[in-house]
Amino acid sequence: MNNDERLEKDQEQTQLLDDIATAGAILKVAREQKGMSIDAAAIALHLRPQILKDIENDYFDDISSTTYVRGYIRNYAKLTDANITAIMSCLDQQLPESTPPNMQSFSRKTSRQARDSRLKIITYLIGFGLVALFILWWVQKSQQLTDVDLSQPSVEELAAEHSLIGQSVEQGLIKQSLTEQLQPANTADSDKTVINEPQSERLTEQHITDTQVNAVDVTSTQAQIVSRANVEFRLSGDCWINVTDANGKVIIDGVKTSGRVVKAHGVSPLKVIIGAPQYVALNFNDEAVDLSGFSIGKVAKLTLPQT
Repeated sequence: MNNDERLEKDQEQTQLLDDIATAGAILKVAREQKGMSIDAAAIALHLRPQILKDIENDYFDDISSTTYVRGYIRNYAKLTDANITAIMSCLDQQLPESTPPNMQSFSRKTSRQARDSRLKIITYLIGFGLVALFILWWVQKSQQLTDVDLSQPSVEELAAEHSLIGQSVEQGLIKQSLTEQLQPANTADSDKTVINEPQSERLTEQHITDTQVNAVDVTSTQAQIVSRANVEFRLSGDCWINVTDANGKVIIDGVKTSGRVVKAHGVSPLKVIIGAPQYVALNFNDEAVDLSGFSIGKVAKLTLPQT
């Protein structure tokens, strides 16, 4: 474009400016004179066509800052060879004040959003950490319960059993000694029997008394041995089981997994609580216990031996 053509164009624009009072109208006239469409201008400026339409209509409310408005208009004026001086003069009237507070507000909003985003990420990390710790604790607890073999007797039970055996052996030796002491008296001649009859009677009475005492002790020992009960659980599903013996000792407690066979023994009667009886086959002293009378999904409570 030579100087004459530019001069003519400036004169034409000057004539048009007499009737045009807004920056948007000036830009629109310049674009139309250049033969450019809104879409072509938007592509060249890398803007949405709606933004250029708003600028030509002098509608700036959807643009976040007057700084952006002035920047868009400058680029638009350069693209269409519009009179930038006249446009800026119109903008000074249409946009009399710059709005840096809006920029500050925008900056504060961006900073607040970034801070909120960081806090949200930290909260998520803490939540995931707590969930991971809970899962780890649960796995360790389940493994500890699984490793406990309740089918083996405890140290206290072995000590009590050895004590009962020792008492039985001691009572047997005492009984044998008394029998040997009484045998010579039974084999003496009749004269000595007559002479020592009072002494023999005393020995006989003592023997009877000691025998009765020993019989009571043996009976008590046998009762203690008989009172020891064996219990066995065969599981076809996961089930919580609690068994307490007559001494109040808990011999089984916790969730047992499917497929396990749990054995234990204690002093009867045993109090048994089964969380899911439909998954359990129960034997007491090698005899099956019928659990079909208990409802599925409800806790079964029973005492063994059943009366």
